[in-house]
Amino acid sequence: MEQITRLDILLFDKQRKEISMARALILWLMGVPLFVVLLLWYFFF
Repeated sequence: MEQITRLDILLFDKQRKEISMARALILWLMGVPLFVVLLLWYFFF
C-alpha cells in the first residue's frame, strides 16, 4: 500500500486551488464582456 505523505497532500491542495482559480478566471472573462455589452445596450439603445 502506498503511503500518502504530507508533501502529497500539499501538492494536491495546491493543484485544487489552481483549478479553482482557473475556473473563476474563465467565468470572470465571460461575465465582464457580457456586463459591458448590457450596460452599453441599456444606455445607448
